[in-house]
Amino acid sequence: MNDVLAVEAVGVTKTFGAITAVDDITVRVAPGEVYGVLGPNGAGKTTFLRMLFGLIRADSGTIRVFGKTWDEAGVGVLDGVAGFIDTSWWVGLTERRDGRHGDAGRRHRRLRRGRRSGSAPAAGRERRRCR
Repeated sequence: MNDVLAVEAVGVTKTFGAITAVDDITVRVAPGEVYGVLGPNGAGKTTFLRMLFGLIRADSGTIRVFGKTWDEAGVGVLDGVAGFIDTSWWVGLTERRDGRHGDAGRRHRRLRRGRRSGSAPAAGRERRRCR
């Protein structure tokens, strides 16, 4: 049996100036496990994932992916990693509701046309661009 974890992050901390984005977290994920990172805005989810995938470095702690660290293996850390999905922009969208974009997609299209709930823009309201 292989005891190497898919992800092992121990005592990981990342700060940006006076802001501590990730504060001494430890995460262990076994091969084959599905793991989600949940939390409110600003909790450090994206910062942790960026550290995990080598986009930024942790200030302290150790991150291993399949037993390899970024310092030891460089991009070789990602050998055997099938994919990474960031769905933060996709929340609320489902194929079932709208075949293509879900309810949020319909809201987006209405806003692009300057409409809300399928009605004409209210008097005195200028059209808004979606960002």
